[in-house]
Amino acid sequence: MNYSIAIYPEQISAVSSGRKTEGRWEKYMETAAAQGFDEVFLSLHLPECTLVGQMELLEAVGEKAGSLGLSLTVDVGGGQIRELLEQAGYDRRIRQAGVDFIRLDYGYTMEQVRGMWEQWGVKGFVLNASIYSEEEIDAMCRAFRSLDEEIRLRACHNYYPRPESGLSYEFFLSQNDIFYRRGIPVYSCIPDDENPRGPVGEGLPTVEAHRRMKLSQAVRQLAASPANTGFMAADEYFSAEKLGQIRQAAEEQRREMEGRLEERKEAGWAARQYSEAGMVWELSFFPEEDASEEEIQLICGRTHRIRRDSSAQVLRSQSSREMSEYAGEVPPQPGRPRPAGTVTVDNSLYGRYSGEVQIAVSDLAADRRVNCVGRAAQEDLWKLAHYRYGAEYRFRLTAKIRRMRPGDTEGLTELWNRNLPYCPLDEREWAAVLLADENRDDSLCLTAEADGRIVGCAIGILRRYPYLERGLEEGKAWILALIADKDFRNRGLGGELLSRLESAFRERGCSRIEIAAYSPYYFTPGVHESEEEARKFLRRRGYEAGAKAYWMEKDLTAYELPEKIREKQLRLSEEGFTFIPYEAKWAESLLIFLQENFSTGWRVHAMRAMQQKKLERHCFLCLHGGRVVGYVQRGAGGDEDRFGPFGIAEEFRGRGLGSVLLHRMWQEMAEEGLKRAYFRSTEDNGRRLYERNGMKVQETYYHFRKNPDGSGGKREPGAGEAI
Repeated sequence: MNYSIAIYPEQISAVSSGRKTEGRWEKYMETAAAQGFDEVFLSLHLPECTLVGQMELLEAVGEKAGSLGLSLTVDVGGGQIRELLEQAGYDRRIRQAGVDFIRLDYGYTMEQVRGMWEQWGVKGFVLNASIYSEEEIDAMCRAFRSLDEEIRLRACHNYYPRPESGLSYEFFLSQNDIFYRRGIPVYSCIPDDENPRGPVGEGLPTVEAHRRMKLSQAVRQLAASPANTGFMAADEYFSAEKLGQIRQAAEEQRREMEGRLEERKEAGWAARQYSEAGMVWELSFFPEEDASEEEIQLICGRTHRIRRDSSAQVLRSQSSREMSEYAGEVPPQPGRPRPAGTVTVDNSLYGRYSGEVQIAVSDLAADRRVNCVGRAAQEDLWKLAHYRYGAEYRFRLTAKIRRMRPGDTEGLTELWNRNLPYCPLDEREWAAVLLADENRDDSLCLTAEADGRIVGCAIGILRRYPYLERGLEEGKAWILALIADKDFRNRGLGGELLSRLESAFRERGCSRIEIAAYSPYYFTPGVHESEEEARKFLRRRGYEAGAKAYWMEKDLTAYELPEKIREKQLRLSEEGFTFIPYEAKWAESLLIFLQENFSTGWRVHAMRAMQQKKLERHCFLCLHGGRVVGYVQRGAGGDEDRFGPFGIAEEFRGRGLGSVLLHRMWQEMAEEGLKRAYFRSTEDNGRRLYERNGMKVQETYYHFRKNPDGSGGKREPGAGEAI
């Protein structure tokens, strides 16, 4: 297999001005060579550069490629082919640059191809793999062979900067199959979503679905096509780590495919005519809670060969037609909608079709003659496109997904603490945040179970009861937890749990989804900074990251009220401000203050403490002119050392009132013997205030949101501030 990087004119600071270049592109080539890459791709028909400048670039890149042992492929097209062939001296410079292959993009004649072959000393040509029909490819092959049998041919797919313009995976496979049957190797392009090339800045994939896909998964999909032996890192400046991931993923995929083919040969399998005949793809499978063992065995108990006459809606297992011992014995289950990826078994109501296994490849309505047994992992559905080329399928039972049950709390908290050790959780916290919430809906609380052990969960919530003036917040939902056990990651479990929650949200009319930041209570305020793969996963699923949230603490073991705070309080008292512990006579003024200045959640915390008659020992007020202008509270969620909410009316900010309230609360907490003051969430402005007063960031989280218009990430002002 071959691995190449792309170099663009703008990567060199002085293409045609004669100034000394910065050298970043040279270091990039060195990095690629060190990671086992063997080729550089360069374009000579970019409108933003003159031909003179591009020739200088070619010479510089060619010299560097030669010193590193990298081959060089150059993209040319249009009128520049004529200029390069006709103007004196260009043929010599191209030979000296060491160009190995010419990619012919557009606007060329076979006479020009003859000139390039004879004058430039290249080894061969690269055809556009994306745009030609089978008949056109055959005609080009004949034309090249008629020039010289020694011409080596390759094919390379386009990259597509504009979103929604890339190839479908099915079309990619069909084009590759044409070249595979003619012995022509194919290259394809891989995007970098973290460092995309401008001006569009949306990545440079061949396959549209790869634009936001996990890098290793995109490479594996490309490598799954036997024709695809070349991989181009098409965006600028992939990191060394990512270049290494490209090679590793491609080679692992090929070893896996070759290993499975060898297993089939040893078992006496004889190849058919298709390019992938004998390849067995494995799909993670998640049975429904009520799936019977007989149904699961029909699906997971054998290898499935898909009928080549399958429709665009379902793929029918030819193998299941051989399961006649089950015909007529599959009892009906309640009909359910069949989203793409659902694996079904026809029941006895379908007569002679009973026992037939099908895979839905588009969203279908419920049919009482069809039992929905489970779902294939969303991340594996791409593999189904290979059935037309002879591939077969085996379902791997991964985990059964069901509703949360009474008695699951211990297993769920153990799952949490195994996977989120930075935010330990006990059964008391689980009950306070989830079980006691009036909006809890058991149909949105999913648990994944394997071998009698809880290995995943997804907790969704939407408002069933009005939240003061916010009401029901119709159209909005929250995900309080989404966990796949460490041993079950990269097996589609997290994606399946998220898909089921999102599907349930859509059925209830919710299209705006917040991750974690639910009011009044939440487990964490977002996705932890250490969970880089989780953040990438969410971005691939259409969620956008917003502001950071900081978990902060202050050590109170040796706390004493600072003298400067005493002096500040005295000065403020002279200005008419009073700092007092909360008393019930100020209840109405406090609630008005909270409603006018802060989010609903703050008022809810105060109201609940009032109802429990605990606010007197958990709150300090700042008064001015006979009304509340600032307050601080603690004890949210029943934790005595949990600090916040805390805030000052906007017109009085910047005078030091907040510092006095903070320290008065900490003084009382220390006197009660508490060892720390902590809160779970504040944003950047709050963090700076708390840091000035001695608090330290313990953990950092990221807010995530998905909106129907694709925007998201920003959080509602004031939500969860210092709580």
